[in-house]
Amino acid sequence: MLVLQHSKRVYEILRSCLVELLRTGILSDSEFQDGDFPSFTSLREQLNSTVILEAATRLNLCKQLLAAAEACEGLSGRSLRKLPFLTHAALANPFGCEPGKFLHKMIETSRRECSEIPD
Repeated sequence: MLVLQHSKRVYEILRSCLVELLRTGILSDSEFQDGDFPSFTSLREQLNSTVILEAATRLNLCKQLLAAAEACEGLSGRSLRKLPFLTHAALANPFGCEPGKFLHKMIETSRRECSEIPD
C-alpha cells in the first residue's frame, strides 16, 4: 500500500509537469493538446476495467507515465521536480518532442538519477 501511495504522488507530480510542458508547447502532440492526462485514480480504474480508452496511443502514454513514476522510487521531491528539465536537456532534439519519446527518455533519466543516489 505504501508503494502504491508513493507511485500515486509521483505520478501526479510528473503528470502536472507533463501537462505544463504540453501547455507551453515544449512538448507537442495533437492527442493531448488539452493536457488531458487522467489522474492516477482514474487511470487505475481504466486499467482495471474492461472499457478501453478512446485511443491506444493515449493508453500507452498513460502507461509510460505510470512506468516513469514507478522508476522514480527513491527520488526526493526536489529531484522529481528537476526530472523533466534533466530529461529535456538529455533529448537529442528537444524542440517539439512528442510525449512518448519524452517519457521514454524520462524513464532512462530517472533510472540514472536513482543509480546515483548514495546507499
